[in-house]
Amino acid sequence: MAGKYLFTNNATSILRIDTPAASTTITVPTGEGVKFPTPTAPDFAMVTLEDRRSGQLEICKMTARSTDVLAVTRAQEGTTAQSFLAGASVSNRMTAGTLAGIQSSGSFLPIDGSQPMGGNLDMGNHTIINATLDGGTF
Repeated sequence: MAGKYLFTNNATSILRIDTPAASTTITVPTGEGVKFPTPTAPDFAMVTLEDRRSGQLEICKMTARSTDVLAVTRAQEGTTAQSFLAGASVSNRMTAGTLAGIQSSGSFLPIDGSQPMGGNLDMGNHTIINATLDGGTF
């Protein structure tokens, strides 16, 4: 997926209205939309719809947000588009696809010592320039 993954901490709400499987929008209660990221193309956030009453689960790609309405692409990461009843949960969660996408972008460094970390490190008012951590004792 092109663009950056966007996240907010603890973004969870519920569906304000029933949401048919073909719907490309998700509506949360008034004032709840602010909990979620506000993506602009090509950036996006992943949201999960879950209804524990029925056992349903679906992952969606959120491409925009206007107040309390989330624009989504349904049926992501091997899930199926489903109709959800009002009251089902909506959350900005970490998903397996999100982690795989971040990892494939090279944003993660291996922690086995096989690749040293180097370059400039901004530490607020202090900067370390051209430091290399090579697995030695600290």
